[in-house]
Amino acid sequence: MIPVGPMVAVTNTIGDAPGIRIKSIKKNNKEGQEAISGSQSGLLMGYQSIVKVRPWALRDRAKELGLPLPKYAWKAPYLVLTIYRSREAPIRTLAPATIELLSETETKGWQWIMTKGRFNSNQYANAVHVEGRTARRHLNRFIKLGMLNKIGSGPSTEYQVI
Repeated sequence: MIPVGPMVAVTNTIGDAPGIRIKSIKKNNKEGQEAISGSQSGLLMGYQSIVKVRPWALRDRAKELGLPLPKYAWKAPYLVLTIYRSREAPIRTLAPATIELLSETETKGWQWIMTKGRFNSNQYANAVHVEGRTARRHLNRFIKLGMLNKIGSGPSTEYQVI
């Protein structure tokens, strides 16, 4: 685990090298699932209850707390899990040049986007309190900056964080 300012990056090697170990992993007798104890998860993420060691559990807990969703990335030879510790963390982890390109409204929009899995332009417009045309302009800017993927076309177009 690597604390990096407003986030925690967990790396695990793939292959022959030994991976990380979280000593506080315990067996949960009820469900037979491995779990991280509340004190360990509290140190990592500000969570105060047991977090199951399943990808969707981290996502669901982040949604419940209104935090940005965790990100998974392959950076050979590591699989990197990034867990954000505050709503503002995704902004602070962007490159300074990218931050300078974003307006105040786009910055607030990016914070909202990071708490969602998939969304459409109407949801973005309602959340950020902008007109539909402005919302689409923001989303296209995020795409050009390499921050979002566009999925589909027409009225069913959705967006997802890269």
